[in-house]
Amino acid sequence: MPDIRRLGRLLLVLLAFALASPAPTLAQSTGAAGGVTVVSIDNADTLFLRWEQQAATIEKRLQEEEITTEVLASIREALDPQRVNARTLAAQARDQLAPLLAQLDSLGPAPAEGETESAEVKSERDDLNRRIATLRGVVSKADLAFTRADRLIDVASAAQRARFTDALLQQGPAPIDPRHWLTAGTRLAAVTAEAVTEATSGEAAERRREVWRDSGLTAIAALTFAFVMLVVVRRYAMRRLFLAIRPTGRAEAVAETDASPEAAAVTPAADGQGPRPGRVRRLLIGTGMALTRLIMPIAAILAARYALRLLDVLGPTGRVLMDGVFTGLAFIVVASALISTLFSPRIPELRLSDMADATARQTAFYTMVVAIALAFNIGLVGAGEALDMPAAALAVYNLVTVLLASWGLWRVAGVWSGRRRAPVVAVEGEEAPQADENWLTENLVRGLRRGAYLLAVVTPLAAVAGYYALSRYILQSGILSAVVIGGVVILFLIANEASQALYEAGRENREAKGEADRGEAGVGLFPVFIGFVLCLAAIPVLALVWGATTGDLREAYFGITQGFSIGETRFRPGDLLIAALVFGFGLFLTRLLQAIMRRAVMPRTKLDVGARSSIVSGLGYLGFFVAALSAISIGGIDLTNLAFLGAALGVGIGFGLQNIVNNFVSGIILLIERPIKVGDWIEVASTHGTVRKINVRSTEIKTFDKASYIVPNSELISGAVTNYTHEDVMGRVICPVGVAYGTDVRLVERILLEIARAHPMVLRRPPPAVIFQGFGASSLDFELRAFLRDVNWVLATRSDVNFEIERRFAEENIEVPFGQTDVTVKNAGEMIELMSRAAAHAPRPAPTDEEGKTA
Repeated sequence: MPDIRRLGRLLLVLLAFALASPAPTLAQSTGAAGGVTVVSIDNADTLFLRWEQQAATIEKRLQEEEITTEVLASIREALDPQRVNARTLAAQARDQLAPLLAQLDSLGPAPAEGETESAEVKSERDDLNRRIATLRGVVSKADLAFTRADRLIDVASAAQRARFTDALLQQGPAPIDPRHWLTAGTRLAAVTAEAVTEATSGEAAERRREVWRDSGLTAIAALTFAFVMLVVVRRYAMRRLFLAIRPTGRAEAVAETDASPEAAAVTPAADGQGPRPGRVRRLLIGTGMALTRLIMPIAAILAARYALRLLDVLGPTGRVLMDGVFTGLAFIVVASALISTLFSPRIPELRLSDMADATARQTAFYTMVVAIALAFNIGLVGAGEALDMPAAALAVYNLVTVLLASWGLWRVAGVWSGRRRAPVVAVEGEEAPQADENWLTENLVRGLRRGAYLLAVVTPLAAVAGYYALSRYILQSGILSAVVIGGVVILFLIANEASQALYEAGRENREAKGEADRGEAGVGLFPVFIGFVLCLAAIPVLALVWGATTGDLREAYFGITQGFSIGETRFRPGDLLIAALVFGFGLFLTRLLQAIMRRAVMPRTKLDVGARSSIVSGLGYLGFFVAALSAISIGGIDLTNLAFLGAALGVGIGFGLQNIVNNFVSGIILLIERPIKVGDWIEVASTHGTVRKINVRSTEIKTFDKASYIVPNSELISGAVTNYTHEDVMGRVICPVGVAYGTDVRLVERILLEIARAHPMVLRRPPPAVIFQGFGASSLDFELRAFLRDVNWVLATRSDVNFEIERRFAEENIEVPFGQTDVTVKNAGEMIELMSRAAAHAPRPAPTDEEGKTA
């Protein structure tokens, strides 16, 4: 049943889970007497006898005792080492059994009836059979002990869950009965009077004087520390942080330090306080404010509680009430910090959500109402349970807090139903968020809104019907789940802001250095990874919120670590994790070695760019293969039993992936034979371009239009490819020229040769040449052919030569002809006569007067 200790267990869950009894190691475990039990084949009989006695004792306890949480914890504490040791013992026996079976197989089959074998072989065979039988017996007994311990834990867990369910569904007094309200008021007055009497009795006064003489100064120092942390330090820190976000808002900074969430709901935030700060500044200031709101009040509460405990001014009843009050205050502080960080009703610049100002203020106010109601339910109603108040009084107190929390939940859900987003403000240096980035937020808000409506309806109905424990369980678990989810969302949003800030800082540095922007490919990976880790960490916390115990978590962890089986092969998450880490580390070393080779080693060699790229790529393939084999080997994953399944899958997948395999093999051939290299100018399917990268499946070609042309590697191997820079970069340029009939052809030859020899890109050896191609329809056709130092400059060279040819021909009055067409019309006289007759018989226009009217 939920009680006052639940909040403390939730707040310290990570520490408690870390300090919880871990699963014993494979070599040894702690025995019942606190000593260390060594697990080995030699003491197997002793272990089996001890486990048998322990299991019999636990079976007797399950029949005679009521299974409470404490009994279940003690049973698990006794049986958990037994399960681990039994599994370890069976694994040791199987490890020793495998070589013995191999030795027995090496001796060959046993002789048939009537046949004999040598005495030495027979003795060896008998010894092996005896040892194999012993080990098989150990395996069977260990598996039986494991199964029995596991079954006993399941029986105890089922009994405890049934008891927990019965307690939740137990119906008590209905709080709507007016007599119960009278009982609740009377009992509250009696408890208050009892606490006052205990604190003001003569004995208490004498005890306080003695304590005051011994610890008075320490208590005063603790109270002073609490006051300074809560008022002075917190106020100063909040003022400085607020002035950092709004330099002109000094007056509002003072108001912010004293403003309550209720005031924040009705006081509008000041706008126009200057330019919106950058992402890094918002992240740092927001984190500082969140820590200030959380750490300072918690420190003050702990110091005040320590001082009151030290002074011993309260009696037993007063101490229970004090613990309840401080527990409720601690929850209010935590909830206030989360609400202010997520919604930031008074400082929109620091708001992590995309709500509008009015929606954020209303949500913060009503959410704080729910937090206060739950604090009363956890602290004061829990204190009433500790003081053994009547069930009727507890039902009334619970109903009051449940109604207040339900009203707040209903109002929050209503505000979210019509919530408005804040307008997107463009910030220099930041990119506006995309519309499709809010789908997760929308779905989360929709789920929380429906959950709030459900809690607001179900919880008061259960409380009114008299289901006191059920209403508290639903209320506390539901709201605490929302708190956990809110914390996860805040951490995720902070991680996202941090990654965006780091990316923007790196982009600014690259722009300052004049480097090209690499895009946002890596921006979203870090928040996604952090979100995945946070979700995994939230699972055990949510399980504790809904009634699970640390023993249940250890049981779930034990089940996960045992893994799952496929045939006779068992896959354990630990082995898979080790394999993944080894594979990742191998890839990291491969990438590091590639970077060293690419930037430090290869530039010192005389190899061309294509050869360097081939060596680096081949090194990457080799590193990937070695990393995969190392991961399988070091991770302890035995895939021998899956060989036939893998072969069958390989045949099936091979038919579907034969093109990919073909391209992969072609890529290896390209790297080895190197018919094309990185940097080569090639022509594929009438497309010219430069080879940029040879990948596993395809080759990337950058065309002269700056477009990426992706070609499968198999086409480069099986098809025709023209490589203009295969062996060297020397190439030939051809410039066709036509001159008019009657031009001195030797003069044309001399001019063309002079132009070619004068160009710096043209080689002297072999020398340029002029070819008289023939007599064209309207010109004498020549070709200027010259070899260039770098064929990559062929277009620029041809353009320069053509410009120079046009200039020299103009100087020498050499005509460049162009096509002309003469049209001859037959029977021209007859056509003229026909046209004249047609004009004579054409109607004449009517005469008009001076005003343009027809006469």
